[in-house]
Amino acid sequence: MDNIDFASKMNHFDLIIHNMNSLLEQYDPIVDNLEIRLMKKDDDPDKLTLDDLQEKLSDRYAHIIDKEEHKSEKDKGLHGNFQQQFKLCRYCEKYGCRAAECKSCLQDEAKGSLQGQRYQNSSTKIV
Repeated sequence: MDNIDFASKMNHFDLIIHNMNSLLEQYDPIVDNLEIRLMKKDDDPDKLTLDDLQEKLSDRYAHIIDKEEHKSEKDKGLHGNFQQQFKLCRYCEKYGCRAAECKSCLQDEAKGSLQGQRYQNSSTKIV
């Protein structure tokens, strides 16, 4: 940083503005208040500093994450009752497997040796 020309260094004010302009729209609710605090006089104790900005952005980030986690938990609860559940596979007789997508059936079909209970006396293909 010492090798950087003095004219190209950013001051705290420019850095704060740059950070605030780079924020995503999820941060919009706090940006207006931060801009008001940034424009206060230097001797005002409520003037926005880099530490204040970092604290406010960290708090907002935590709020966004909590909201997304709560939303995903709520979605899981709503959709949990409507998930399609498969019963016993007609080929391998395992729960949760479908004969049309059964790995064992597909492997045996590729080898040409279907062996499931349904196929012992039949040469039909699973549809």
